[in-house]
Amino acid sequence: MKLRWLLPSLALALLSADADAATLNPGDAAPPLKIGQWMKGDAVEKLEPGQVYVVEFWATWCGPCRTSIPHLTELTTKFNGKATFIGVSVFEHEKTDEERIKKVGDFVTEMGSKMDYRVAADAADKTMATNWMEASGERGIPTAFIVDMEGKIAWIGHPMGDLEKTLDAVVEAKWDVKAFAAERAKARSADEEEQKLMTPILKLARENKPKEAIEALDKVIAEHADYAEKTGFFRFSLLVKSDEPAAYAFAKQLADGAFKNEPQGLAALARMIGAEDRKAPDADLALSLAERASELRKGEDAGLLGTLADAQFRKGDAAKAAATQEAAIAALAKVPNVPERTTKSFADKLTKFRAGGAKPAPEAK
Repeated sequence: MKLRWLLPSLALALLSADADAATLNPGDAAPPLKIGQWMKGDAVEKLEPGQVYVVEFWATWCGPCRTSIPHLTELTTKFNGKATFIGVSVFEHEKTDEERIKKVGDFVTEMGSKMDYRVAADAADKTMATNWMEASGERGIPTAFIVDMEGKIAWIGHPMGDLEKTLDAVVEAKWDVKAFAAERAKARSADEEEQKLMTPILKLARENKPKEAIEALDKVIAEHADYAEKTGFFRFSLLVKSDEPAAYAFAKQLADGAFKNEPQGLAALARMIGAEDRKAPDADLALSLAERASELRKGEDAGLLGTLADAQFRKGDAAKAAATQEAAIAALAKVPNVPERTTKSFADKLTKFRAGGAKPAPEAK
């Protein structure tokens, strides 16, 4: 079973999340399309009976959305004549509608043939985001909806997940929407229970009361043992604010246990341990965690190599950090559709490392 880490930033976001029951569920009629502006492809005025649609929600600032776009293009080709794909930009950050439309248009132009399906921007009143995303209780993007031939929601999920397999079943009229709805309802019920249990703890964390939050978390784990594993990183984030030595000892437990073969988890620990605001960072531990994370991906993951370079620099070895950062940049060059700001940040780090000046972090006590 893949770990579900309760990361601090994501966890705190739950405090403001709408816990009300979803009003749009699988099996319900799909809401009407109300598009602000069509950016690419022929406009779709309404969802026609007898047609299958994939309505996918994304944003220009969303990294995972950028990753999923070429996959959607591939599916558009595979299901040509069987399903219509529509990508709708939502949750953009621009202050004016004019700036938003320009940002979306520029993004679509930049993507070119990689984004080869109908693309639109939400209306200024955020009708699509409200009537589709919020109504279904979906908080994250990218999220895709399959609309079946009867105009009903057949499936909701991540486009890099079961979209292709499900779409095969929907176009062949073999999809069991009732079974999917029941499975989704069960998962949402579990999420709501988790939110109920964790919200008071997250509130303490937000109020910068890590010790009290840990005590409250221990009470939850005493009654729900499965929470010990999935809240491991959250516990570490609380410990590192209140008791750094205890946090590093716990990090070792995670590295030897739940995170042993989880490169992203190991890297996240390394980054937090090596943060510049640590009073007595364990630079050796951060380095070993970063090395293990990169090794798990055979030294081919740009992000993990970047974390390793940071750890090496924090340890005081600027030359080795520069060499590792060069490898990170080479790995990044093989990744499609990398945002310019990401490429620049990698280059800036290399400049910093080449300049030297690395000072060993204070010794952990």
